[in-house]
Amino acid sequence: MDSNIGAKERVTQKRLIGLFQDVLEYDYLGNWEYRESNSNVEETLLRRYLKRRKYADKEIDKAVAKFKQAAANIGAGLYNANREVYTLLRYGVNVQSDVSEYKKTVHLIDWTNPMENDFQIAEEVTVQGKSDRRPDLVVYVNGIAVAVIELKRSTVSVHEGIRQNIRNQQDEYIPRFFTTVQLLCAGNDTEGLHYGVIKTPEKFWLRWKEPCGEPCEPSRFTPELYPNELDRSILQFFEQHRLLEFIHDFIIFDGGRHGYDNLFCDEQDPAELEHRPLKRYEIPASRLVLELGYSIDYEDEKEDFEPDEADTVELITGERMPWEQVKRDGIDYIALYYVNEKGKQVQILDAELA
Repeated sequence: MDSNIGAKERVTQKRLIGLFQDVLEYDYLGNWEYRESNSNVEETLLRRYLKRRKYADKEIDKAVAKFKQAAANIGAGLYNANREVYTLLRYGVNVQSDVSEYKKTVHLIDWTNPMENDFQIAEEVTVQGKSDRRPDLVVYVNGIAVAVIELKRSTVSVHEGIRQNIRNQQDEYIPRFFTTVQLLCAGNDTEGLHYGVIKTPEKFWLRWKEPCGEPCEPSRFTPELYPNELDRSILQFFEQHRLLEFIHDFIIFDGGRHGYDNLFCDEQDPAELEHRPLKRYEIPASRLVLELGYSIDYEDEKEDFEPDEADTVELITGERMPWEQVKRDGIDYIALYYVNEKGKQVQILDAELA
């Protein structure tokens, strides 16, 4: 029998902090219950990271200011603010130190070399809002809050933690804190770890289940070494390269007014988007395969997009995107498959986007 069953929430919390520190080697930032001005962008930590990456002071000043402005810009709603922040996290912040200089991209996260980043964990993070809230655990990368974990004792349903996460995003609480947060988790010692993203309805949160063996590479955090499901799931989910892979490769913003890709897709009817039916697929824990593609000859059509001197083009949102990013990320086709127990891909989505 697991000796952790029945333990108080704070005992579970301290145990998980120990795993973050001792096994994953995260930096422990402390108990921030009474610390003033807790933020989703801890500027001192972010500046320290950028300084280590050899960016100039002016570049750091402008990149941090632009990023913090995006993180605070919640006027158009949490979803839009989070999407804008995600773009800066994934592709970097374009800055110009002097008028005469070309723009330079300041990368807030090193996606290619995960261990070059600073991974941090804080507990009892009191956040001020219309109604102050205090998430149990907050995970930071280079001082940027990217994940929130709510914990419950084993005798309290994990769904209480899910509802707490959902409630805290509402206007009456601390939505500004969630503009940078990409992953949300809730867990206890009997139901393991459940996860979602911002605005995920409760019924669509999923329980983390680690595939063992084919077709996935097995995790080093095995049931034999870590028999407690919550402990094991935390280690599997928040291992540094895994965490960055989830954020970089598996976050899709599909609720925008311009479909999946705002370069090629026409504007959608807001009423249709608001009432799109949600469908839950009852399939076993599987590897998912996402296929993206396009049928556009970019080089032949480049001049039609009217690139400027910095080689950026304007999207229909009014934003500008580097041409190389357009070629890399512009898509007009998407398909989704899951891999069944026989290793066969089974298609569950096939859609033209433009």
